[in-house]
Amino acid sequence: MFNRIIGFIIILQIQACTTFFRDQSWSADLPPQKIFIEYCQNISKGCTTSTETNDHLIWVKRFYNGSILSPNGWNHMSEMVTSSLDNTDDVENTKDRLDKLGLRISLEWARDNDVRLINSQMLSTWANALSISAQQDQQIEFITKLEDDVEKIYLGLLNPDEITRKRYYHEVQDYDDF
Repeated sequence: MFNRIIGFIIILQIQACTTFFRDQSWSADLPPQKIFIEYCQNISKGCTTSTETNDHLIWVKRFYNGSILSPNGWNHMSEMVTSSLDNTDDVENTKDRLDKLGLRISLEWARDNDVRLINSQMLSTWANALSISAQQDQQIEFITKLEDDVEKIYLGLLNPDEITRKRYYHEVQDYDDF
């Protein structure tokens, strides 16, 4: 009985976290909302109701802005990477590439767990590798590798299980973030 009560409390807390941050505004630092709505409604096993579309948009905002469980969203990571570059030409080019890459990743990651090609473990791995790439001044090289891997995932040429830290940085120990 005690375990059921604890389980119930945990579920309530998780639900509170997800509903607490259901801000309906769409900020200017996100790609146009229309892109995500059209993608969600036009893909196989996509959004068929307004509730599913709204949920999809909530997950998109979490991807870009972060959440209580993962406070560093794509916008923060992109800023960290671009601010670590010395060459101003590289900064603009890298920002454009990260914007396109973020859009490509978020479109798929925001889908339901049972149909999406990109999962949260992959995001965690990529975020850590992005951070390491900035520390090692290998941002451009890593972004190229990430662009290639995301494309291969979309094409079915790369299995999600292959996305590990060791794929990007052999000297880094691979462990589970969750």
